[in-house]
Amino acid sequence: STTNYLSAVKGLPTSLHTDIVLSLNKDMINKINLFNFGSPAFIVSISTKIFPKVAIEGDYIMREGEYAEEMYFIKEGEVEVLATDGQTRIAVLRQGAYFGEIGLLITGKRTVSVRA
Repeated sequence: STTNYLSAVKGLPTSLHTDIVLSLNKDMINKINLFNFGSPAFIVSISTKIFPKVAIEGDYIMREGEYAEEMYFIKEGEVEVLATDGQTRIAVLRQGAYFGEIGLLITGKRTVSVRA
């Protein structure tokens, strides 16, 4: 869980924490196009803010209208993006995709719902 992860890395020297998160997220970073546009410093900065989150099939990861505080990167599996009616599937996102950036960077709220 995120709490266990945070407990495990809390108090570690910054350089060790950075090395750990870069190692844990190396494969994902290499597969996500967003990271191709960043400098090494950008990648390190983002990597230290990535925390694991697990969703089970049917779980809502975010719902339309919620305040946006995070964006998500898919390391494994897939999610479906749902229209505002909560039923119509707009897209299926798979490994290497990301979502939630519109609410986080532009609108401040979720514009769609996303379900595992």
